[in-house]
Amino acid sequence: MWPGLVERLALTYGDMVPILNLSPIGNGGGSPLNRFSPSRLRTALQKSGMNQAELAGKMGVSRAALSRILRGLRSPNSRFIAALKRGFPNLPMEYFFEIRPPKEERPGRK
Repeated sequence: MWPGLVERLALTYGDMVPILNLSPIGNGGGSPLNRFSPSRLRTALQKSGMNQAELAGKMGVSRAALSRILRGLRSPNSRFIAALKRGFPNLPMEYFFEIRPPKEERPGRK
């Protein structure tokens, strides 16, 4: 559906932010599935020394939305992902994603 392993999308929300290609589930095209990782966001938040309210303020999102994403209850939209760059300017956006191999390459899959 989308050519290439990683497509770069440019979203303008103050900065031009490179975002990983979010391939649709079950694409069968052999490209990796990139999934947002709430655990990596939690780790970055803990290491930053900020609390949820401080990070939400820095990103320009509500603390409630940040909390739901941190708990894995909600998937982030493109605006949230772009706002991550404001919250963590020194981290590459790729840090917040898990790149999973296609089904054929995953252990235990046939």
